[in-house]
Amino acid sequence: MSYMKKLDKFVILIDGSIYLYKAYFGAPNIKNISGKSVGAIYGIIKMIKKTLRLYSTNCVAIVFDSHHNTSRNKIYKNYKSNRKKMPEDLKHQIPIIKNILSFMGFSIFCIDGIESDDIIGTMSIKLEQQGKKVFIFTNDKDMMQLVSSNVNIININNYKIYDVIEVYLKYKIFPCSIADYLALVGDCSDNIPGIPRIGEKTAVKLLNKFPSLLDIYNNIRKVDKLTDIKSKKVIYSLKKNKRKAFLYYKLTKINTNIKINFSFKDIIRRSCDKEKLFNLFKTIK
Repeated sequence: MSYMKKLDKFVILIDGSIYLYKAYFGAPNIKNISGKSVGAIYGIIKMIKKTLRLYSTNCVAIVFDSHHNTSRNKIYKNYKSNRKKMPEDLKHQIPIIKNILSFMGFSIFCIDGIESDDIIGTMSIKLEQQGKKVFIFTNDKDMMQLVSSNVNIININNYKIYDVIEVYLKYKIFPCSIADYLALVGDCSDNIPGIPRIGEKTAVKLLNKFPSLLDIYNNIRKVDKLTDIKSKKVIYSLKKNKRKAFLYYKLTKINTNIKINFSFKDIIRRSCDKEKLFNLFKTIK
């Protein structure tokens, strides 16, 4: 396959929460002899091993979401309220998964009250500033805003690499405008409704001329020169929903400046603790 590569001197940041759900729903009925679900455990290990077969490096961090309310829930009570609660038979697998991955030598990051997007965003910026090439493994479109010359997204569904050009080809805007775009059109996966009458085409037109939400509102009188015959309705909707637009932007914008203490050496993979790993696997058979 064309995406199969072995690269050196780069860092992999894995969106562990995305891997977790993909592993669980990929094998929801696998149980051990005690009748407990173990599909997510074996699935996520298989996925991470495949990732490292395709992109071989010793610099790997696996990041998980907090299961407590985040700052986004505080400013918008409906944030992600459309999502079902985590299945109980997945929940009990998470501590085991984290222990297994730790015994395999991986560094695990999870901060109470902080989403994995913000942890990954902050880590990617710090690593880039240290001259590192960063590959983020996820299928979360929010993460596209993190793409830069040294930070790429690899979609875990097809292993397609998204650099700045690929993001533009897919969305017709540059990564720096992704959060603004999602604030305008909405993001159903996070229960963000977006602004009425602002569809994808209109949002792209606006952001290609004014590359941020703030620029759009600073140039609101010029909008009618860009859009089609419905421009008056678009301008009316933008004006009427200005407060909501900036609220939604706070939800879609990844925080790349959270407090997290880590250094490059913290994400260098340690030696596998085979004894602990063997003993743990015996308990889950």
